Amino acid sequence: MQLLARSVPMARAALQAASPDLRKLGVEQIGRAMQAALEGDAELSRHSQDLANSLIEMLQDPDSGVASAAASALRAAASQSDGGDLLMGPEGRMLLQQVLQSSDAHVRMRGLHLLMSSAGQGQANLHALRTSGLLQPLRAELSNTADVLSCSVALELVEELSQGGPSTARAVSQALSAELTSLLAAPDVFLRCQAIRVSASVCAAAAAEQLLPNGAIMNGGPSHDHGMITEALLRSLKPLLDPTADVEVPASVEEAALVAVGSLGSSPAVASLFFVDEQRLPHDVVVIALGRAGSSDRRMAALHALARVAGVRNDREPPHMSEHAEGCFREAVFSASGSPAAALLGFLRQPFPEMHTAAFRFIEAFASRLWGAAECCREPQLIEQLGRLDLDLQVQPAALHALKALAATVSDALAAPQPAEGGPGAAVAALQGEAPRIQELVARSRHGRPRAEYRLDVATLP
Repeated sequence: MQLLARSVPMARAALQAASPDLRKLGVEQIGRAMQAALEGDAELSRHSQDLANSLIEMLQDPDSGVASAAASALRAAASQSDGGDLLMGPEGRMLLQQVLQSSDAHVRMRGLHLLMSSAGQGQANLHALRTSGLLQPLRAELSNTADVLSCSVALELVEELSQGGPSTARAVSQALSAELTSLLAAPDVFLRCQAIRVSASVCAAAAAEQLLPNGAIMNGGPSHDHGMITEALLRSLKPLLDPTADVEVPASVEEAALVAVGSLGSSPAVASLFFVDEQRLPHDVVVIALGRAGSSDRRMAALHALARVAGVRNDREPPHMSEHAEGCFREAVFSASGSPAAALLGFLRQPFPEMHTAAFRFIEAFASRLWGAAECCREPQLIEQLGRLDLDLQVQPAALHALKALAATVSDALAAPQPAEGGPGAAVAALQGEAPRIQELVARSRHGRPRAEYRLDVATLP
């Protein structure tokens, strides 16, 4: 430790070097010294604030590698007991204000990201940030809806900050909950649309909790402020997507609402909250998707939104939601459409590739569930649509993913042990009748051939 303390003057001198590599070495050494000070080194602990101040000043270094190293060292310090005080105490706060007032947008963003990531490491840090006044300029921009451009830029900044990891996103949602909630009812249509999309993105990014087998959410679920934003978002979406509402909703706002629904699917925890919504918001979205009224564009947007919130993502991971949410999804589908398979078959018979893609993506989510796969198997002509080889090239990937999802569900269900008495249930019986044809279609499809026999030369689905 004595050697580390003796190296601090040389590290400080390195911060003034012309070489970025030397400055970075100086930053890293000061970071190590600051960690030692926080861990109780008697000699270094007397200088912990000076060490932190040196690193805060380096956040404005013209070399991004040096500045990033300083930010990493400060984040590590903030995770320690009393580390947050070094950032948001009187001295650190004054220096951080200079960072946040920099004329360089990258420097300002670096400072904000540091604050949010530090606040995400503990309630004490979050409280210190809330009372520090450092976020006041950002709050003011978010509240100034009269200046649409300034407010819009602030919303973009919030969304970018929320992509820094779950803990950072939670800090964003907690620190800016009042401003985001207020913007969901912004008088300007453009700002309202943006606020809906950004709020959904923040909600999903902040929900790092994993669902337990019993459907409960680890860590107690979303925090109060995070849950408040999610609830406020769902409340704001209800009148926008209610088919029975008398108020005419601008098309752009409705589109933003459906995009927001899809964004919630990035987090199984938030997707579960959507499906158990007491306002029956899922039912409304299913009515838009599978009902007879409404425009084709509206229907396609709803189908895509439901597919995503129900678990269809680019990684093709199976959906993971609570059992209660799964039950609510099933109830919403069958209460909104007496025969969902027949409705989907009707969409696939239309001469519009975009409608086919939307329908196939919903079928992928639908057929990933036993009850959905059984419904598909009760409509043999729908299964034939999944195996068509004459589809538009842009549509084929979606059809093949839907077919594979159905085949996987059928295979798993038939392989599972059946009850000794009473025979298979109605769902499994429906699968048994169509299983041979499904296997035949999979074998015939391109995904059933050896990889070397074909190459998929089409654009990736959004």
